[in-house]
Amino acid sequence: MNALVTLDQLAIPARLDGSSGRNRAASPGQLSAADDRSAVLAWLARYSDSPATLASYRKEAERLMLWCGLQHGVALSDLTHEDLLVYQRFLADPQPAERWVMASGQKPGRT
Repeated sequence: MNALVTLDQLAIPARLDGSSGRNRAASPGQLSAADDRSAVLAWLARYSDSPATLASYRKEAERLMLWCGLQHGVALSDLTHEDLLVYQRFLADPQPAERWVMASGQKPGRT
């Protein structure tokens, strides 16, 4: 995992896919998702009838999952409260900026 990509293109290494994350229930839940990416996609499916909400939530979910794997080295389902505080600080000053911040006025396509 070394590139910023969309959720559809995100290839997560097995050690970071969350299939055995510390915050996963031991018994089957209400989702059939076997890993974090599948769980996020299932959650996003709830908002398919609201394109603006879906786009906003998808962007933030992608940002968090990319930060988890590329910056912090943990699976989404392994995050702790303290990790989320670190993420909050990262959002205020995303470093290294050359990886995380686009030039002013630049907007990438979904592909």
